[in-house]
Parts: sequence; structure tokens; C-alpha cells
Amino acid sequence: ENADPVPAANGTYPARVPSRNLTVDSVTVVTAPDNAERTLVDALRNATDRILVLQMTAARDGVLLRETIAAARRGVDVRVLLSAAWYAREENGRVVDALNALADRESLPLTAKLVDPEGRFRKVHAKGVVVDDTVVVGSVNWNDHSLRENREVAVVLHGDGAANYYADAFDRDWQGGERTPVPTWLAAATAIAVLVLLGVLARRIDFRD
Repeated sequence: ENADPVPAANGTYPARVPSRNLTVDSVTVVTAPDNAERTLVDALRNATDRILVLQMTAARDGVLLRETIAAARRGVDVRVLLSAAWYAREENGRVVDALNALADRESLPLTAKLVDPEGRFRKVHAKGVVVDDTVVVGSVNWNDHSLRENREVAVVLHGDGAANYYADAFDRDWQGGERTPVPTWLAAATAIAVLVLLGVLARRIDFRD
């Protein structure tokens, strides 16, 4: 006897941070192992206001986390949110503990945490960072191997509109739990195509060495 058929997915989901059409100042495409590391390091070194990191994992000895800590030492407000998936929870927990201990010792404006394992999602597969008025979203992981050994691609969106959109999504993921019952960064990632298209039509895409 055949089981009842599973209803087909209808492609809809509730959203607290719906996709939006936003105008960006410019769009830059970067790649690893070519110029992604240099672009990200330069952005972190020039940060003056905020750095919001959402990653599956972050290497404690990696160049990007070192630059993030250096920014916090300059007074930049830093938050790091990592996955609580079972395969990453132990190592991510050590990274979070190390960052928070460092922040306590040096009184840094730096906070790190895992996504709430009892909240609306545990796994993070997004790879993104908001730095002041710039957003970087793509396939680049926060470790040196990804930057130097893998073929990765990331889109750099310049402008307050995109930065604030993703910062709001980050805030909702940071809060976790029932207060924000929708996976925001993962849902918001669907807006990337719209933003890139707008950048292509209204501005241009720069492929930089």
C-alpha cells in the first residue's frame, strides 16, 4: 500500500525581513585565491563603526579573525555569530569563548556567540560580513585555506541601504528564539540576485586585480 503523497513545496515561507529592491552605490565581484583576501582585509582595517560577522565557522588563527580583533582594539563595535550545528558546535564554541574572554580581559567592544540551538535554526551556511556601509556576501569562509587554496566568489555591495538591510537581518538572527521566528540571513540571501542585478543595470560591476 502506497503512503500518502507528500505535498509539493509551494516556494513560500513567512519572512520578517522580506526581499527588497535596493539601490547600491557600487558592486564589486572578488574571487579567491585572487583578490578576496586583500579586499576583506582592507575593509576590516578601514572599519570605523561596525563589523557584523555571520559565518559557519571562523578560524581562530586566521587573518580575517585577527583583523576583526584588531578593529575591536581600535574601538570598532564587533559581533561574531557562528553556527551551532552539531558538526561545528564544539570548535565554534571554543572560538566564541576565546573571543569573549579576550574582550573581557581587554575591555573590547567585541561579543561572540553561537546561534541559539533552541531557536528557529541551528545551522548557518551563510558567509557574510557587514563592515560600516559595505556588505560582503559569497562563498568565502573565514579561514586562510578558503582565501588561499579554494576557488571562491564574493559580491561586495557598497552603500547604506544594503548595509542596513543586512545589519537588520543580522540583528534578528543575533536575537534568536521566538522573538524572530524566521531564518533571516538565509532567506535574505535571495535578495543578492536582485541587488547584483540592480548594480549591473544602474551602475557597473568592477573586476579588480
